[in-house]
Amino acid sequence: GLRVSGLPGQWFTGPAQQVIGPMFAGYKPEDSGLDIGDSAITETYGIGGFAMATAPAIVALVGGTVEEAIDFSRQMREITLGE
Repeated sequence: GLRVSGLPGQWFTGPAQQVIGPMFAGYKPEDSGLDIGDSAITETYGIGGFAMATAPAIVALVGGTVEEAIDFSRQMREITLGE
């Protein structure tokens, strides 16, 4: 669910949805689980970019090179207070 700070005590919820997006070779949408938890939100927000260098298999899935992923993760250091 989602809570909004200006609406104390209220939760907004909805049914979990099927994952739509790139998949590894050999998999199809029917193989995926429902999109639950906070991982979808953190990815939408861009948090996954911080760890891109540690996920070479994902780099191949979303496009780019391992070198670009490492560079992207290094760039993320510029917008944080620490490592």
